[in-house]
Amino acid sequence: MSRSKHSPAGIVAAVAIFGLTALSFYVVNGPGRSVPAEQHRNSGSTEPVEDPDQINVLIPTMSDTGDLDYIALGPADSLVQAINVSIHELKSVQHEAKLEEVRVKDGLATLYFTKELDSGYGSEGERILIDSIRRHAGQDSTINEIQILVGGEKIESLGHFSIEKPIPVIRTL
Repeated sequence: MSRSKHSPAGIVAAVAIFGLTALSFYVVNGPGRSVPAEQHRNSGSTEPVEDPDQINVLIPTMSDTGDLDYIALGPADSLVQAINVSIHELKSVQHEAKLEEVRVKDGLATLYFTKELDSGYGSEGERILIDSIRRHAGQDSTINEIQILVGGEKIESLGHFSIEKPIPVIRTL
């Protein structure tokens, strides 16, 4: 019979970190929050948010060496974080694929994904991926359309659905 290598203190610490992350996510995405239309959004920024009217939340993370570290997030980072969480729940998306930043101007959100997002999807997998991104963007009332860039470039499609031109968001209640 083999014993677990995880100590109770390690498990408690992991649960505490998860709880703090969830609380921070709620604070960032809490009700009644809106984002200025032309705000630049950048995931993983370690710089504090300079606008005093915005919440600056420290998200605890584990480094590769197992040390506890923190990432500073403002409310504008929530779209980047939400989309990254969502796409990583899809089995068809490569683990290395991620949304790096979002720029919003005049109702158009330009989403900058890493090149790993373009890995060839079946029509159903691609539809689920694109619709998930559209729904997340649609939660921001200042965004009406999205333009998906992969590796900094416009691409024709991720398989079947044309994404060369801006795509309308999906609004949910």
